[in-house]
Amino acid sequence: AVFFGLVTPAIAGAGEELRGIWVTRWTYASASDVRRIMREVSEAGFNAVFFQVRGQHDAFYPSAIEPWAAELTGALGKDPGWDPLAVAVEAGHAHGLQVHAYVNAFTLWRGESPPAVVEPLHAWHRHPEWIAADSEGLPMALNAHYVFASPGNPEVRRRLAAVAKDIADRYPIDGIHLDYIRYPGRDQGHDVASLAAWEADGSPDFSAWRR
Repeated sequence: AVFFGLVTPAIAGAGEELRGIWVTRWTYASASDVRRIMREVSEAGFNAVFFQVRGQHDAFYPSAIEPWAAELTGALGKDPGWDPLAVAVEAGHAHGLQVHAYVNAFTLWRGESPPAVVEPLHAWHRHPEWIAADSEGLPMALNAHYVFASPGNPEVRRRLAAVAKDIADRYPIDGIHLDYIRYPGRDQGHDVASLAAWEADGSPDFSAWRR
């Protein structure tokens, strides 16, 4: 079964209904899985797929920016020998579907153990200063859920833009779909770079500035 949610954003043409479905990174492990999903999505009456290709500053396509996702092979950075996004675009378009690359924006890593040291080096290792910090300046610790990169850090946003541009330049996708566009909690966002950006903006109300 495909895990999905129905979305109808106003990105279809005038008078056209967009019937979209999310395909998360947890629901495919092979090219045949992706082709089957695209067929089933089309047969179910959808016309757009939001296909997840970034979960935690990793990649479900060959990237020089971030390492291969561990979900594909069991090991971070290991080439699975196929390109999920390329297969998704080819199969989706063959069935008349829009294919949007679905990207988690600010989730940095998930789990109680750090990412392996691989090339390209994961951002958790290369940029520890990106980790969201609380009002006491303490960065998030590894846990059973996500550690976030801070949205207020300009370098974090530049990485996100670079990832989106790389995907858009190399694949004939129909859009970029951003998830986790938020902070992990009300007390987060006090990392050094974010505070410097806040001060440069005149130190307005901090909650309003984060929004």
